[in-house]
Amino acid sequence: MKKTTKIIASVAIAVVLVAAIVTISLIKDTEPSTPATSFSVPSTTLLLQQPTETESFFDWDAYINSLDLSTEPESSTINPSDPTATVPSTSPNVVISIVYPSDYVPQVTPNSTTTTTEPTTKEPVVQMVDYKYTINGDTVTINSYFGSDMTPNIPPTINGLPVTKIGYNCFKSSQITSVYIPSSINTIDNAAFSDCQKLKNVYFMSDGSSVHIGAAAFQNCKSLSNIKLPQQTLSIGKNAFSGCTSLLKLTIPESVTEIGASAFSGTNEEFTIYCKQDSEAHAAALKDELKYVLQ
Repeated sequence: MKKTTKIIASVAIAVVLVAAIVTISLIKDTEPSTPATSFSVPSTTLLLQQPTETESFFDWDAYINSLDLSTEPESSTINPSDPTATVPSTSPNVVISIVYPSDYVPQVTPNSTTTTTEPTTKEPVVQMVDYKYTINGDTVTINSYFGSDMTPNIPPTINGLPVTKIGYNCFKSSQITSVYIPSSINTIDNAAFSDCQKLKNVYFMSDGSSVHIGAAAFQNCKSLSNIKLPQQTLSIGKNAFSGCTSLLKLTIPESVTEIGASAFSGTNEEFTIYCKQDSEAHAAALKDELKYVLQ
């Protein structure tokens, strides 16, 4: 009898042990497994914007669509008042919930590449670094020059419109040594180049230009020695070349129909006008007792 009881007890104990082992195994199978290796996820700094409401949600699909990561989408909550705040860049479909505190002040991100779109109604801005100018209908007048180039090329057009006039006092007392005048210019206004003490050369870019030269336009340009007027020059104002002591000769085309008083006063004693007989220039030379050569 005792032997039978021992057998039964042994069997019962074995059954209990087996049941315990099976139960423990089932419990372990339901627990999440630990990955064999860890996954390193890069991070990116948020470019924070001024909030318009307490909580905003952002679809980061466009922001990190180039990432090829295998982790599941996740959500994170960050504090935007911390300029160093970062979030994990995981799935391309990650949605970040940003909770703005009541005392939030937007942080400036120095390296932000955000661009600002100007309103479409804004007038186009034309940047002419060296000139100030005015637009008169469909033409442009150069009013002043403040560039550093001592041999400027006056632009033939600005904003698609022809530059037709060098304005009053435009280059007055400038330190330029040469100037290139485009064929679009039809008027050199009064005193436009007066007192340019270092101006030696005046180049008209087209010999066929029709040009009016205003009063005192080149007055006291004491270094001026090289200038050839266009063949269609129309008029020369009073005192236009007075005081040009280095100017030894000037060819004045027959197209000039008006020469103002004292246009060549105070020039070099060797100054000579080259002109056609009976032209306006011939008459001016005779009147002011200037040297002349008929061509």
